Amino acid sequence: MTPNRGVQREPAVVDWKLFRAVSAEIGRDPDLVQGAGGNVSLKHEGVLWVKASGKWLADADDSDIFVPVASESARSRALAGEDDFAASVIGAAGLKPSIETGLHALLPQRVVLHVHSINVLCHAVIEAGEQALQPLLAGIPWRWVPYARPGAPLTRAIELVADIDSTDPLVLVLANHGLVIAADRLDEAQALLATVEHALHRASRIASSSSTLARAAELANRIGGRLPKDESVNRLALDSTALEVARVGALYPDHVVFLGSGAVSRAATELDGFDWAELDAPYVIVPGFGVIVRRDITANAEAMLGCWAALAGRIDCSEHIVPLPEFAILELLGWDAEKYRQSLARMTS
Repeated sequence: MTPNRGVQREPAVVDWKLFRAVSAEIGRDPDLVQGAGGNVSLKHEGVLWVKASGKWLADADDSDIFVPVASESARSRALAGEDDFAASVIGAAGLKPSIETGLHALLPQRVVLHVHSINVLCHAVIEAGEQALQPLLAGIPWRWVPYARPGAPLTRAIELVADIDSTDPLVLVLANHGLVIAADRLDEAQALLATVEHALHRASRIASSSSTLARAAELANRIGGRLPKDESVNRLALDSTALEVARVGALYPDHVVFLGSGAVSRAATELDGFDWAELDAPYVIVPGFGVIVRRDITANAEAMLGCWAALAGRIDCSEHIVPLPEFAILELLGWDAEKYRQSLARMTS
């Protein structure tokens, strides 16, 4: 990979190539990262290399997805509660730093990994999540972070619970959002991530297989849609427990950004006269048949359907699921940074 636009040389350290390879490996695991979600960073000689907004972590090993940011400048902005780090970017990189640059700058550890782990979300979206994690993460240096909008509010929430002057390894469970791992060494960060994933692993319920998918394909053609590329997404329509979970509402920020504010479902008998323009979503769940998506659905939105189905297949409503409140949804829908990320998703799909 060549230096970033010839402006700032990439870290001249042995582990830069490894860091990119590990980042891509994380990005290609749908249990950890979906679409352009998730972000990672590496600090080296006063420069914070952070994933660019809208870029896919899966491309880290063969594409230019990292932005060089002046570490101290970015940290000062993060501590001041700012959301815009453009002025801290080194040179005209042509890329916009991640919307989560603040948390990467705030944490002093050299390596920071932020993922949207399905296993973590299973605990982060339930009412007693923090209490449930106590025995599961015993012996791990972890903190619970109450839900806050990504960007400056989340950075502030982390500042309130974490020791931001210590470079000791740290795990942060973000309510209704995901996971942050911070460590001074890449292998430490990898080990912590693997440990947390193992401790919190939940098996999926066996997905229903149904001959109704053939009928769902016919319904999709009739309304100008198609079935999802990932067949497991149909769990939302074929697994009654998953459908019940889906109807609770949006559970994490990227759901709102790419799929809308809640679950859209229609009975097969209600599809006559169906009009995609009337939906605030790129999909429709047809209970008992399957999930139908718009033919022009973005890759990010389709990946987010996979995340939703995977999560709904591992939890149930008896756990007292906590959806994002209406004010949080409105915050996300009106946030310019997320509008930027949505525009990139449309351009690259």
